[in-house]
Amino acid sequence: MRPNGRAQQLVFVLALVLMVDCCEPDPLLGRVIDGAFRLDSVLGIGSMGTVYQAEQLALRRAVALKVLHPTLLSEPTVRERFHREARLTARLSHPGIVRVLTTGEIAPQNPSEPSTIYLVTELVDGVTLRSELQSHGSLAPAHALDLLGWVGDAIGEAHERGVVHRDLKPENLMLTPQAVDGCPIRVLDFGLARALDNSETALTRRGALIGTARYLSPEGVRAENVTPASDVYSLGVVLFECLFGRGVFSAESTLELLLHHAETEPQIPTRFPSGEPVPEGLAKLLLAALAKEPTARPQDARAFGQAIRRLGLQPGAMLDPAAGGEPTTNVSATLPLGTSAWGQRL
Repeated sequence: MRPNGRAQQLVFVLALVLMVDCCEPDPLLGRVIDGAFRLDSVLGIGSMGTVYQAEQLALRRAVALKVLHPTLLSEPTVRERFHREARLTARLSHPGIVRVLTTGEIAPQNPSEPSTIYLVTELVDGVTLRSELQSHGSLAPAHALDLLGWVGDAIGEAHERGVVHRDLKPENLMLTPQAVDGCPIRVLDFGLARALDNSETALTRRGALIGTARYLSPEGVRAENVTPASDVYSLGVVLFECLFGRGVFSAESTLELLLHHAETEPQIPTRFPSGEPVPEGLAKLLLAALAKEPTARPQDARAFGQAIRRLGLQPGAMLDPAAGGEPTTNVSATLPLGTSAWGQRL
């Protein structure tokens, strides 16, 4: 049925409004924040805020500056948690973790508007793992194992210091053209999800959830205590997507997807997109990472990363099945299960 004249007029007016809104200049561009950082360009806009390329004037170097949406700061304790998490993250020194430089607050130009907060990190050149997957669909198994092995090492250092990322996904993993101390991938946005968690169920934070539901752990779906094992689950989902070019579960709605993560046992394909069989050891590793119970997963991301590396480097684990080889990796011997990152038995 074709729309009537009145409906066509409304659609046209709405389109004009959207065009004007999209074309409005960013009021922060060109502004100097705290006398230290000039915002030069927009790098990206997400559910949590806007990321700018900025110049740190005193050192004349380019940095990334993320300004959070004021709507995320409605709870009084969020600002304090945000700065505390940033200080914890700044202590991490793994080459796979993007360094946090400082945080601060931006006073509004209009006194009636709320202030917001920002986070400054080193500026990383590269493309996100999401972009890589969109371009290629999936990664070669050896490449995927190498990348996730590095990510596991990086997240593992955070876990050893009591820091949980909580929002691991391809968008937060950056592939760099030049490796840093051998590490070809960097982890972004440490501590943001934890700082912005206002103890409400994840379902109430719709804007932030849409981008992360695909990687949310079962306990995260149930709004239970999040631990290093929750990050391991997310890493398992990321590895699955890298290997097979799709998510662990398919669903027609976010709610259905969350229910799958909470209740449905994952099915590991028997073949890669190339048609080659999936080694038994790798399938067992994925099932361990994607276990519904946190205590059934590797104890933390470093343990998971070490198990990934063993699969990638151990000859028996990735033998070419066409040549008659059989995977020999004993996953149960490589995964320390049931122990928290703080040394307490779960």
